[in-house]
Amino acid sequence: MLEEQFNQNTLKNRLIVTKKLHNFKMESGTWFAVHVDQFKEIGLQMETIGEPLDETRQLVLLLGSLTDEYRMISTALENTPNMTLAYAFQALSGVDASDESSSAQQKAFVAKKSYDKRGFNGKCFYCKQTGHKETECRKKKADEERGQVARETSDYAFTATSTMGKSEWLVDSGASSHMTSVRDKFVSMKELKTPVRITIADGKKIDAVAMGTIGLKLMDGTSVTLSDVLYIPEVEGSLISVAKLAEKDVVAQFSKDKCVFRYGDASVMEAKRCGNVYKLKTVGTRCVMRRRHLVRSHG
Repeated sequence: MLEEQFNQNTLKNRLIVTKKLHNFKMESGTWFAVHVDQFKEIGLQMETIGEPLDETRQLVLLLGSLTDEYRMISTALENTPNMTLAYAFQALSGVDASDESSSAQQKAFVAKKSYDKRGFNGKCFYCKQTGHKETECRKKKADEERGQVARETSDYAFTATSTMGKSEWLVDSGASSHMTSVRDKFVSMKELKTPVRITIADGKKIDAVAMGTIGLKLMDGTSVTLSDVLYIPEVEGSLISVAKLAEKDVVAQFSKDKCVFRYGDASVMEAKRCGNVYKLKTVGTRCVMRRRHLVRSHG
């Protein structure tokens, strides 16, 4: 029964995310920063269902989704040799589609002319200031430390967790933070002044009420420490956030049968694919997970 429910949820997720991908278009008057957030969310959700988009396909999706106000700059970017997704974000983030005082031709010229400038001159998606990225934003880090940021994670974060055991951790590309409903996993915890809002598959919104540090004992007897883990008492399950590990320079590489976590050139951890998801297994679960080196995440 649980396996049947899991498969139904997985199929539902694939249909929802694929439909979002095919219908993804920028609404007239939308700020580019908002559009990029929606674009990134779809990309992460595609990874979550096991169908990641390569960089070329992401560029096609992004440029093809823009409104007519961006047509000229989009054409310029399409004809720029060795175009990267990072530069497309940088070039487009400086364009205000509602600013009629600057023509599309002028915007396209400026974007193309500045291609060889490697410094980041785009706008932070969090504080809206220029000169740094969201991952480098000091205001965001300070707000998170004070518990003042009300964040939302993937719509599909907890679709499969109701069928998971307490010792299983789902590898999730859509979640912005590690999270769990198992309180006794925490070695330290602090209450959040402002709860973190999370949307689950059925549209219900739940709150993470605390944040802390968790110690996990792996199948080979070694231990892993995860920091900034959200405590969510309303829904059973545990997630490991790919994005959160990436902030620590730990990169997840997905293949058809496993997810390998790498730090630099070293392979530090592997999670086995179980159905259409990837799970990290700790002591007390049956699916095998290998860990070669200890990775400790510091907040």
